[in-house]
Amino acid sequence: MTESADLLLLLDRVGESIREVGAIEVMPRFRSLQHGDIEEKSPGDYVTVADHACEVALEVRLRAILDVPVVGEEAATRDPGLLGLVDRAPATWIVDPIDGTANFVAGSTDFAVMVALAEFGEAVAGWIWHPISDRLVSAARGVGVFDDGTPRTLSAPEHARSGSGVLKHKYVAPEHRAAVAAVADELELAPDRGCAGLEYLDVLDGRSSFLFYWRTRPWDHAPGGAITAEAGACVARLDGEPYRPGDGRRGLLTARPELWDGIGPRLDAATT
Repeated sequence: MTESADLLLLLDRVGESIREVGAIEVMPRFRSLQHGDIEEKSPGDYVTVADHACEVALEVRLRAILDVPVVGEEAATRDPGLLGLVDRAPATWIVDPIDGTANFVAGSTDFAVMVALAEFGEAVAGWIWHPISDRLVSAARGVGVFDDGTPRTLSAPEHARSGSGVLKHKYVAPEHRAAVAAVADELELAPDRGCAGLEYLDVLDGRSSFLFYWRTRPWDHAPGGAITAEAGACVARLDGEPYRPGDGRRGLLTARPELWDGIGPRLDAATT
């Protein structure tokens, strides 16, 4: 599936499936959830009937397009062994049925449906759909980024100072939090939107210039990582190693090329 023509066809077919499944399984439940439709996997980490239904339906649709294993957030929560497939299988689908579930539960419009395709542990394609605006951004390695079908690269930063970004250190080990906070104090920070997919699109659109996450679960970052890397951003571990969604490592910095070297080594030093 790595030929350009195949990947272009794949972008269209998967994008269509995401929109169709989302229209059936996600949007009718937005702001219509009942008490029994919501669970907490851990404090503040929600899952809803919409998450489950969307993931199941997407698995069927994706495997009809390319019959390889599907690693979805909810399935991997039940069976963590699935995560190993991302790094070792020849190909895997990665699915986040609702990115920003807490926002979805609260009635906020900041949520997305995301899919990525990994080959031998590398994210080679990604899709982010924002249901409220019906905006679909997709990318395939070597083929390009498409924003509702229009080719894209990174937009110029909206702000005169191009250092504004998101830095999340909630899951950083306690012994490193003060050092990471010190780095954060020297940077211009943008609001945390509670939805990684939309934060990656903010980088694409020039509203943010960098994103730092410590916990890097494949479904949260493979789609946005594939899109922003193809658009021209640097997406790497803090030691500069390329991002591989299934490698189990922590710490990920996505940044405009002119900023990565000024932030990555500082965060690397702060967390080692």
